[in-house]
Amino acid sequence: RQIESFGTGGGLFRPMIGRYLTRVADSTGDTRYADAAGQFLDSGRLWSNLGSALLAAGADTARDDLKTLVDAVADTARSAMDVEKRALTALTTL
Repeated sequence: RQIESFGTGGGLFRPMIGRYLTRVADSTGDTRYADAAGQFLDSGRLWSNLGSALLAAGADTARDDLKTLVDAVADTARSAMDVEKRALTALTTL
């Protein structure tokens, strides 16, 4: 629920950051902001998909399925980290 519904706006704030950077890109005409925005939107989708999967699993998940969920969390965190590194790198070159 923290990923999607406990005040983060969904995707752990990443879509909100992406929308903000899109507006900055539109206002400035600088495509580097748009590139970073796209990365944050991609990261938000990763987190939202994971959040949905975890909510669907609920508390009645079998022990073997928990390992699959833990692996999915770790994989998503690594993927999101890579995407966000690219976004932040794009922003540092401004």
